[in-house]
This record gives sequence, structure tokens and C-alpha cells, in this order.
Amino acid sequence: MSDQIRETVRTILDGVDRLVDAKDYDEALGILEKLSGICPDDPVPYIKRAEILSDRGRNKEALAALEIAAGACPPVSLGAILSCRARVLEAMGDLRFCIDMLKRVVELEPGNSDAWFELGKSYSDLGDHRGTISCLKRVIELTPESPSTWSSLGTSYYNLGMFKEAVDAYDRAIQADPTNEVRWYNKGNALLELGKFTEAVLCFDKVLEHDSNWIEAWNNRGVALDRAGMLQDAEESFLRALNIKPDYTLARKNINIIRAKMRGEDVDDDWLGLDTDEG
Repeated sequence: MSDQIRETVRTILDGVDRLVDAKDYDEALGILEKLSGICPDDPVPYIKRAEILSDRGRNKEALAALEIAAGACPPVSLGAILSCRARVLEAMGDLRFCIDMLKRVVELEPGNSDAWFELGKSYSDLGDHRGTISCLKRVIELTPESPSTWSSLGTSYYNLGMFKEAVDAYDRAIQADPTNEVRWYNKGNALLELGKFTEAVLCFDKVLEHDSNWIEAWNNRGVALDRAGMLQDAEESFLRALNIKPDYTLARKNINIIRAKMRGEDVDDDWLGLDTDEG
């Protein structure tokens, strides 16, 4: 393909993106189909067409477009085509086939960090957190300063009950982006599980500096304060959650336990509920 043709194709594809932004999907699909006929060995029009079709719920048509692309495009394009096919299969709920596709991609392109990350995500969706960790470690070898990868690794460790490793991974993510409240929140939960209650409170305080309406952070801060023996502060934290969401059942249960403790009553179930929802 000459430079002039390549530039023309790029201009047409930019126009397709504008059509998609305007929700004129049929026009965009028609242009992409014609473009595939003009440049049959260019994978981009096939892939864009498949992405639009999949986004519109037309996954079988998307797979058919990618099947044509795999036969028409040069072998060097196969990784990109298979990656798109994996995303379509994921949208269809076929995670096993999605994983098979992504495995083929990383075999073809072992340095493709995006494919390794997507493979890890698919393992996570299946509940295979050890598989996820293996993939994310490969991503880190390729892009060691990726905060999203370190954060995802921390979550996988957390899901396996490996809380110290989770804290270490969240720390790496936070070093790269100290303003991300989700990572502070997740680190706080892991520290709480490790029994490091004062450190956990400091993490939740960081979260609430960024988002004072995060009810799960107020609740979990209250749990950490209770475990640190600071019952009155814990009560106040649960109250802040309930002021934001009066029907927050978990905080309501927790504050009843705290108040019973403060009255010196025996509490059969004194383990306050931790909320690990990221909001």
C-alpha cells in the first residue's frame, strides 16, 4: 500500500470514528465494508467493523468479519485479529474460547503486554486468580511501571487471601499515582485483614480526602477503628456512612454492635462487617 493510499485510508477511518460518535452505525459499517473490499489485506477496517457490530450486539456478524480478515490479511496481522475475536467472545460470555484466542495471541506476540493483561482479566472473570497473577507478572516484566497492572495484581492477591502481597502491589500502584482513591481503599482493606488497623484507617482517610461520600470507606474505617479499640470514633464513622445513605444495612448493623459494646453489653457476634465493594 502506497503512502498516499495509506493516508487516504486513515482519513476515511477518522471519518468512520466520527460517524460512530454520532451513532450513525449503519453508515459507518457500510463504509468499512467498502473499504475492506478496496484494501482487503488491511486488518483495521475488518477489526473496526467487528467492534461496531459487537457493540451493537451483533456478535455472530462480528466473528464472521474477523474470519474473513484472518483469511485475507497477512500473517503479521493475525495477533490483532485474534485479540479482537477474543473481545467479541468475551462479550458473548464464551470466556474459555476467549482465553484460547488470547493464548494464541501471546504465543504469536509474546511481547504484547495488552494481550497478556486481557488474558489475565479473562482468568479473573473465571475466578482463576492464580492464572491472573501469572499473566500480570508477565505484563510487569514488559511494562514494570504500569500502575493499573500493579493494582490488578493486588486485587488478585487479595482474592487469594495473600494480603501482604496485596499491600505490596497496591503500594507500587500508589507510588505511580498517589491520587487514585480506589488503590488506597483496596490497600486499606488488605491492611485491615492483616490486623494493621491504624494503617488501614490512614488509608481510608486518604480515600475520603478525595471522595467524602464513599460510604464503604466510612464503613470500613469504622471497622478498623473498632479493632483499634477506638469505639467512639468508630461510631462516628458509621454515622457518616448512614448520613449519606440511611438504608445502608451493613453500617446500621455495625453501629448497633458498636453501641452495644459502648454500653458494656455482651455481644454474641462482635465482628463488624467489612464492605469490599469498590463503589
